[in-house]
Amino acid sequence: MTANLLAGVDAVIFDFDGVVIDSEPISLGELGVTLSQFGLEMSWPELVTSFMGHSDIAIQAYIEEKIGKPTGDLFPDAWRKRVREGFAKSLPVVDGIPALFERLDRDGIPHCLATGSSQARVAFALEQIGETERFADTAFSAEQVKNGKPAPDLFLFAADQLGVDPARSMVIEDGLAGVAGSKAAGIGLIVGFVGASHLNDDALRKAHAENLREAGATHIIESISDLL
Repeated sequence: MTANLLAGVDAVIFDFDGVVIDSEPISLGELGVTLSQFGLEMSWPELVTSFMGHSDIAIQAYIEEKIGKPTGDLFPDAWRKRVREGFAKSLPVVDGIPALFERLDRDGIPHCLATGSSQARVAFALEQIGETERFADTAFSAEQVKNGKPAPDLFLFAADQLGVDPARSMVIEDGLAGVAGSKAAGIGLIVGFVGASHLNDDALRKAHAENLREAGATHIIESISDLL
């Protein structure tokens, strides 16, 4: 039963995009526009599989390898600007997240963010959803470590900052890179989440769930409420 998983953990480490905020339609949608500007066309499932959870640096390296030259202002600067504008218009919180935060507060379970997004973008998004204070000192970005996801660095850093054993921690992730990084970090419970709106049809959701399992997820959930 997934509802009992929290009873055995000392901390919860959240991915941000696609787990706390339902932002991937904006972020990946604008990334698709950017890739088209470089002559690189990708389907929505390809965008989800290839880039979800990866840092801006990793995405930039991918683009530059494909086009054989620097990305210039188109990435990440212009992309970040469009994503920020999208966040300012509408940035939904994933269903079940407020209730899960309340549960963690009530049970005294420390929690943090571990995201491939830039610190500036995370700060802006947290302000938009009214959670700046909650993660004032615990919003950890790939910018703070040598290697982003799928390396274990960010998860090890997050656990160290919280003062917990990775083996007694839970990670909630929707990205293959994040699940792989969690496994490499020795995280005890790795929950793959497939309930956000970017997984917008049953076939994509089922395929992504299987990919998350293969990457190392110990549990798969379609609703954050499954953890309550």
